[in-house]
Amino acid sequence: MRLIEILGPGCRRCDQATTDAVAAVERMGIDARVVHVSDPAVIATRGLLFDVPGIAIDGVLVSRGRVPSRRDIERWLSTEAGR
Repeated sequence: MRLIEILGPGCRRCDQATTDAVAAVERMGIDARVVHVSDPAVIATRGLLFDVPGIAIDGVLVSRGRVPSRRDIERWLSTEAGR
């Protein structure tokens, strides 16, 4: 199972990134879990103080400071990103 983490405080941009990640997983039909990490201490340990939202796939940060498109998320999930 793949793990997709949306890292951010819970703002509108974070919510959009979460929605898009869930839609990408459903569209691709892959076995993945999408979680929203809003704990500031955890976000800081990942190197994201002001560059939120961040997206990590299987522990690897693939995006920071922007809401990527669903196409971007699907591309990251279709490659070995984070493995």
